[in-house]
Amino acid sequence: MGWALRIVPHLAPYLIEPFFRFHFTKIDAQIVSALETYARLAHKHGLPADAIEGLLARRRAVEQLDAAPAGSRNR
Repeated sequence: MGWALRIVPHLAPYLIEPFFRFHFTKIDAQIVSALETYARLAHKHGLPADAIEGLLARRRAVEQLDAAPAGSRNR
């Protein structure tokens, strides 16, 4: 994946970082919903969901940081 990110700027006719930011912001709710569904199904079937729950926890932490006033952020 690293090599792809290095060559994309030379192939893409636009800035890739804003594209990814727009794309993943646009589908954020869908991704969170899918992860919550996968975690719920894993629990229902007695399967581990630690990684999925970890992703959801990290997403919630980022969401809280983004919602905090700019002066109170400790990143």
